[in-house]
Amino acid sequence: MSVWSWFGDHGIEVLAFGAAAVAVGYSRRATRIAHESADYTRRATEVTERAEQRAIADAARTAVRWELEPNPTYVAETHGLKLTNVGTHTAHDFHVDLPPNAQTVGTHPVGVAMQPGLPLTLEVALFGARDPHVTLRWRAAPDGEVQLRTYPFPM
Repeated sequence: MSVWSWFGDHGIEVLAFGAAAVAVGYSRRATRIAHESADYTRRATEVTERAEQRAIADAARTAVRWELEPNPTYVAETHGLKLTNVGTHTAHDFHVDLPPNAQTVGTHPVGVAMQPGLPLTLEVALFGARDPHVTLRWRAAPDGEVQLRTYPFPM
């Protein structure tokens, strides 16, 4: 039997086998590419989610920001303190915690809402407080988590 006669009898099977082998190769390549694409999509989604979480955390940190400045006073033995919310959102349930033995002269607002850009001026008698500092407490939303920041007392 010659090669041509054998091929004539079995040629279709040989071609089908070759086509099947090529199809298996393409299928494996396509499966590998699909897995790589799924992994890339998962990683890209994770990166995007982390970036969104950072943006939310940064927005929360900068929504309420404080500027503390010394402010001239007219009462002996006191130090003026001017607090301003220089952020973009209202500070709810705002409190000023002073050093031990310190007292405010006049009113000391407790639990107020501090609008952006509006200053609050206090006169504080420190009475020998060492390393005086001021701790500000507030909520970024009326029912939000309490935020704390401690600053050196500006003199």
